[in-house]
Amino acid sequence: PVLKKSKGTASLDKYMTKELVNKIAKLAENFAPNTKWYIDVMNQLFHLSPIDIEDDKIQNLLTVIAEGDDGEDDEENEELRRWCVENYFDKLSSGDMTLHDKFIQVQVWVIGEYGYLSKRYKLPDLIDGICEVLETSDAYLDSPHTKCMMITAITKLTAQNGGNHTQNSEELIKKYANSKDIDSQ
Repeated sequence: PVLKKSKGTASLDKYMTKELVNKIAKLAENFAPNTKWYIDVMNQLFHLSPIDIEDDKIQNLLTVIAEGDDGEDDEENEELRRWCVENYFDKLSSGDMTLHDKFIQVQVWVIGEYGYLSKRYKLPDLIDGICEVLETSDAYLDSPHTKCMMITAITKLTAQNGGNHTQNSEELIKKYANSKDIDSQ
């Protein structure tokens, strides 16, 4: 199903939207025909109204990606994670500045955890891609937590890459090592 944003909203619609978004997320979680369909629905919700998605729904999405589908074997769950990494990296590196912090946090967490599974992208490409987004994101990221998650993802990918930094990640480390923000350090 394709979900669409409405053009105009009244103040009452804000409450209805939040309730509707979270009911859709709950229904998708409970009645999804398969895991990929559920992830697609959640991705659509992130584009429609990310601010309205409750944290527990986001955590459920991450848990589904991490644990996979009980009915699937390990290889199929690994393929799902690979699909998520590549799909999320495509979205993240597209330059779309309308992505909400919550969605970016989901994307970089998945890429940081499972980047090594990608067949389409090499680890240095994933590292440099997140570095580039982090460097250009000052204008549109609302949460310092998102930046910290991006730094964490870069660190995880570097570890998956045998501890080998890219030039971009080395520059980023130098930049944030002396940051006034203690979390970024």
